[in-house]
Amino acid sequence: MPSLTVTLAVADDLYLEGALTSDTYASMGNIITQNSCTVDDGVAVTLETEATVKLRPTTAIKSGGTLTVVTLDDGLPNDWELQYFPDLSQGPTDDYDGDGLNNLAEYNLGLDPSDGVMDSDGDGIPDWWEVINLGGDLSHENDTLNPGDYYIYDARGRMTHFIKVQPR
Repeated sequence: MPSLTVTLAVADDLYLEGALTSDTYASMGNIITQNSCTVDDGVAVTLETEATVKLRPTTAIKSGGTLTVVTLDDGLPNDWELQYFPDLSQGPTDDYDGDGLNNLAEYNLGLDPSDGVMDSDGDGIPDWWEVINLGGDLSHENDTLNPGDYYIYDARGRMTHFIKVQPR
């Protein structure tokens, strides 16, 4: 059986050549098969990229072999995902740290989606509440909870309701 050659090139492109084994090959750049690249009978190969997969005409998928191509452009940059998560399985609507903001909101706000911090600006108001009620502006360092207002929290310490008390 021929061996597999994997070559990394400029811009994180991944070049594959030879017999591919049952495995996942991932690249943030293009994945390109070269010369005689084969997927043998009984072998399942997955190619994952946020760019493109280029299969040369000499690429052969033998009867009983499978080749799956997965594009990972879910709206979150892969390098950002890999900075905070163990892999690329998190989507933009997931909330990895359970702080009430989804991953896309945390990316757009420049927050760490894995730290579980509920109040990144330290003003006593959870970020998710500020995003909903202040349009995503977390720069209100002087926001304070008013003693006469009512705040209802869930078991994880997340504010679920805010009742504003108006003076008469």
